[in-house]
Amino acid sequence: MKEIEGSEANNPAALESVRTVAGKADAAFYAYMNAPRLPGEDAEADAYRQAYQAYRQQGLQPLIEAAEAHDQLRFKNQIANVVRLDRQYEIILDPVLAQHEAYAKKLNIDAQSHFTSGITLLAIFGILFFAIIMAIYLFMKRYVLSPLNDAQAHCKLIAAGVLDSAVPVKAGSRSEIQQLMALMASLEQMRSALTAIILQVRDSTRSVSGASQEIAAGNIDLASRTEQQAAALTETAASMEQLGATVKQNTENVFEACRLTSEAVKNAESGEKVSQEVVVSDGAD
Repeated sequence: MKEIEGSEANNPAALESVRTVAGKADAAFYAYMNAPRLPGEDAEADAYRQAYQAYRQQGLQPLIEAAEAHDQLRFKNQIANVVRLDRQYEIILDPVLAQHEAYAKKLNIDAQSHFTSGITLLAIFGILFFAIIMAIYLFMKRYVLSPLNDAQAHCKLIAAGVLDSAVPVKAGSRSEIQQLMALMASLEQMRSALTAIILQVRDSTRSVSGASQEIAAGNIDLASRTEQQAAALTETAASMEQLGATVKQNTENVFEACRLTSEAVKNAESGEKVSQEVVVSDGAD
């Protein structure tokens, strides 16, 4: 707020502009105060509230009142207080902004971590499912397809009249048909068990995916609200800078008015001098 040092207050339009900027700053301040707090932010929020209220009530408000009353002495004396309070306010505001920025980055990192974990779980379940399918394929090829192919080959040999090729039957075992039927029953049990496992894997995958999406959505929502709070704080700082620029413009307008007034006084004195000379000249005549 160094720009307002040496300012004067006698411009109604500039005063109204200062009020508008102060109103925007108040709106940004209350938006931050009404927003949800970060974990462990209460102390910083209280310090920020006290600093802003001191800056607003002890700095800006008395400055506006002095300008409204056209009290030049009080206005100039208040400028130093406004500058001091503005510096204190910025010192409190910077850690709050830094805390919100750090929290937003943490939320982003957490969201990315949860997303990566979800993708990893999906990949693991996919690999597990592929391994189960391969195990089923190898099992079917060895215990079902191979015996059926052997039976088909022997059937072709018998149909061709080749009867000297013995059908391989394991000693002490049941017939091939009974073995296949028993194998089919075992396959059905295995199929049912694998179906249940796959359903559980699919349900678990959906649960993990849904939970990951909910966590990611929650983190994105928290990040958005944190960004809104940071934007409100940034808007407050921008409003303070705009207020300083407005007061600086007021100072320039006051200086210009003083210069014009001085010129008008000089012109009046010059006119008075000319009038006196004319009167003296008329008296001499």
